[in-house]
Amino acid sequence: MLNIGLFGGEDFGISRVKFNSPEWYEMFRWALQEADRLGIVLGAHNCDGWSSSGGPWITPEMSMKQYVWTKTIVTGGRKVSIQLPKPYSEKDFYRDVAVVAIRTNETPGSFYTCKPKITLLTGNYGNASGDAFNQLLGTGSRKPSAVSADWLADGNPVSALPVVRGNQIEFAFDQPFRADKIVIHPRKRFMWADAAAFVSRYSLWGSDNGRSFKQIARFEIKGLNESVETTIPPSEYRFYRLQIDDLSDFDSFLPFTIAEAELLKAYEKPLFAPVMPSLTAKTVSAKAGRMIDFERLPAIVSEKYYPKTPNTVDVSAFMTSDGAFTWDVPNGNWAIIRFGYTTTGATNAPATAEGTGLECDKMDTVALNVHFSNFPARLIKEAGSLAGSTFRYIFIDSWECGYQNWTGNFPAEFEKRRGYSIMPWLPVLCGMNVTQPEQMDAFLYDFRKTIAELIEEYYYQHFSQLCHRMGVDFHAEVTYGGAGYPPLDILKANSYADLPMFEFWAGHNPATSYPEYTPAYQPEYNFPAFAAAMYNKPVMGAESYTAQAHYSESPWGLK
Repeated sequence: MLNIGLFGGEDFGISRVKFNSPEWYEMFRWALQEADRLGIVLGAHNCDGWSSSGGPWITPEMSMKQYVWTKTIVTGGRKVSIQLPKPYSEKDFYRDVAVVAIRTNETPGSFYTCKPKITLLTGNYGNASGDAFNQLLGTGSRKPSAVSADWLADGNPVSALPVVRGNQIEFAFDQPFRADKIVIHPRKRFMWADAAAFVSRYSLWGSDNGRSFKQIARFEIKGLNESVETTIPPSEYRFYRLQIDDLSDFDSFLPFTIAEAELLKAYEKPLFAPVMPSLTAKTVSAKAGRMIDFERLPAIVSEKYYPKTPNTVDVSAFMTSDGAFTWDVPNGNWAIIRFGYTTTGATNAPATAEGTGLECDKMDTVALNVHFSNFPARLIKEAGSLAGSTFRYIFIDSWECGYQNWTGNFPAEFEKRRGYSIMPWLPVLCGMNVTQPEQMDAFLYDFRKTIAELIEEYYYQHFSQLCHRMGVDFHAEVTYGGAGYPPLDILKANSYADLPMFEFWAGHNPATSYPEYTPAYQPEYNFPAFAAAMYNKPVMGAESYTAQAHYSESPWGLK
């Protein structure tokens, strides 16, 4: 490396040696000794893999978190004693935050009151139709594998069901059920490609006996992360099956899911019918199709439709720890929301089996301390006298761990930073109508701004402080902004890195083999350079893919 003018290197882990083992650290120390002999410096990523900060030492309590909820509609003017269903959870980890009630003009739909049994049939049936479809779906001796999927009608798109081409979702009713439309919420929590261009195709089938099925409709949905209503011929069956016929191929390595699915009468609304457009994007739960989605407001139906002030009631005291809820409900219809949080389940990747674990909470310094002490701090200690000289830095590579929109202390942090309590506004996060659209949109902006500040300060800034306390520098490829990343102040987040980093892929035009450069309509890739100039950081790092352009450019030309 020294002989050809390379002055540094970065270590992502060594194959065929068990990560974090004594042998691994022996090889790590040897590499440092050789680097010191040659007069070059080394750095290491802060965990196994390249994204982002996690490992087997991170418990669900210390992991990235997301808020979840269940919604129960009750009629007032009486005392109710009911069981509030526990919200969806990942890794069997869930914590309650609050139970709130809000007046609503919403009435329970027939799908909600009938409570059909919902099952994912996991046999892959391709594009079978007609007799072939019936033969595969139970008229013969073969029974498709089945997985319970009742959470597809819980009013919460976080509880999504991964599906592939050929899967069916069955809705089994006790009695024949009349349906005039189907509402589906197709979801990819994260993807690199354009979410608005994603196409999913379906067919709907009906049966009186659960064995012989008749096709009702075929249809397609363009886009993701929004609920879409599709009118179907009026139908009345005991059994319905929704088949996933086809899916766009791009980003197929990221799971496609169905988040909500309901069969409804023409006049009914689904359980998840958010007042605010693009709610999952505005709450940092899923990628927006377009940046302009953040500017969309609901159409004004009537001034009377929107309360002047939030009318949320905190009824947490009326629920026991097991979800039993007793309350003297005032007159009218009320939505009872059990609100809490779970882990996102994100893991560091691509990592070895020994180094894989949950990603640490990016909005909690305690969680980051746990992560830092389990690996980065040990690297620095193992470096001994070479720490800070030959072993110069720890770095965080590109953000590829999805979204996080909650942490255990979020309500207190929100009130401290924004000056008002988040509690009356929790129903907005669940799609409910609380007050005027402009005020709800302003709250959602405050919600995203709080997330941004917590990640900036408790992840990037705190990581920098931990590195500096142990005498090494902090390098980082911070998120770039845009719909595919958390809503950070990119310039501010880059200011905490001693050496900001970015990346470029030296792609080429297949017809000419000439390199293709980052177009002007993607300025976000230049934000780290802007930050370096603003904060007087004269040197930057870059992850660069030089082979794709047939090695036709020099490093200087690529720069």
